[in-house]
Amino acid sequence: MVLFFKKRKRIISRILAVTLSIIMLMWMALSLPKDAYAEMIPGPDVRAESYCVIDGNTGEIIMAKNPYARKYPASTTKVMTALLVIESVSDLDQKLTFTQSAVNVDPSSSTLSPKAQVGEIMSVRDALYGMMLPSANECGAMLGEFVGGSEAVFVDMMNARAKMIGALNTHFTNAYGIHNDDHYTTAYDLCLILREAMANPTYRELFETVYYRIPATNKSESREFVVSHQFLRPLEYRDEAYKDVTGVIGGKTGSTPQAGKVLVTACERDGYYTISSLMASDASCQYADELVLLEYTYGYLNRTKPPVIWTDTHDIVEATASVRLRYSPSLNGGIYGALEEGQQIIRDGIYGAWAKIKTETGTYYCVNEFLRTLEPEKVPEPTEYEWPTETEAPTVESASEGQPEEPTAGEEPTSSQAASEASSAETTTPPTSAPGSDEQADNNDELLYLLVPVGIILVLLIVWLIVYLKAQEKKEKEYWKRR
Repeated sequence: MVLFFKKRKRIISRILAVTLSIIMLMWMALSLPKDAYAEMIPGPDVRAESYCVIDGNTGEIIMAKNPYARKYPASTTKVMTALLVIESVSDLDQKLTFTQSAVNVDPSSSTLSPKAQVGEIMSVRDALYGMMLPSANECGAMLGEFVGGSEAVFVDMMNARAKMIGALNTHFTNAYGIHNDDHYTTAYDLCLILREAMANPTYRELFETVYYRIPATNKSESREFVVSHQFLRPLEYRDEAYKDVTGVIGGKTGSTPQAGKVLVTACERDGYYTISSLMASDASCQYADELVLLEYTYGYLNRTKPPVIWTDTHDIVEATASVRLRYSPSLNGGIYGALEEGQQIIRDGIYGAWAKIKTETGTYYCVNEFLRTLEPEKVPEPTEYEWPTETEAPTVESASEGQPEEPTAGEEPTSSQAASEASSAETTTPPTSAPGSDEQADNNDELLYLLVPVGIILVLLIVWLIVYLKAQEKKEKEYWKRR
């Protein structure tokens, strides 16, 4: 009997070990951090090297491209500078006096017009607006000295505040964004920093200001300036392509040769509040990229656009009509040039209703409906094609002649055009388990609700087994004592 019990005890011990291993594996699977990409929609293939769009209320990523890649923030650094100044200075009407070190910023960088002078007295409020709207670097340097006692101390405060926010891949070396190899952040971190700043009412008022006037000082006449972000400017100061943009409530630009063009934007539209960042873009597509992000973000949130699925291709196609080449996959994307009817070109991918066209001068997009794939036997030998230069590219007006497929930016599509493009772009059906789909999220929740009670039952079973084995062991000892 004792031998039988010992054998059964060994069996139970093995079962217990296996059960514990299964529970540990289940626990590890549930405890691992979710891949951020699993919950974000596939975003548009904009030309910026990285971008991120988050929900301004929850901080959750909506869509992103290389959101954790380290990039240089340029003048978007000043979002953190402004937040720290506002949090540290109780009275923004206090006066500060510009020092030699503050004024001696890189002479090629952005400054007030005219530039602040040594000994010039200005309020903290005026310096803040001077730093944020015209992006004056001497104002950023002076504010850092005023709050920290020195810019070096202030930079330490910036880095500490970034860690508090959760921007763990961010490191600052100055208060205004001049290039330094050790001065970096990520698209995701920039969104987190701006989200934190926008929660401060004083900062939000500063960030949403479009026009400001610094009154005359002891060294200068009054200065007036308009915000640099195109989507915030009054209509008379905006480029024609961006006059219909709505909902943008704040933004900051940044630019250095090393950083490229950087942009952060806060937007409220259709009951949704989003924060986005673009990094390592360029002047030709910075705002076109941002417009595409807004278009797809709010289209997705309103369920008027499905997640866009990218299909890789590499085939030779022929244009069946004159069709525009654009810098980004959107009717609002800037026009580079045009394909003529019958022209043959390489198609490098299909993105919703758009074809990605690869040329010797770069990558562009056109409406895929007006491209025909050549049959293999009709594919011609590769030939040199001389692409039009920027100056030769047709204007919006001239390019629109004889092109029924798309309107100019800001105009409504014709009925036939809307039908063709909408049928392609709006009916793209993502796979049933596409990342970010509601079905996948529901399945994950169901799995979680199933695993939790199973885990609890297993734990109770283990506890019962342990108690049972202890009791049997005690009985066995007593039995042998009596013998």
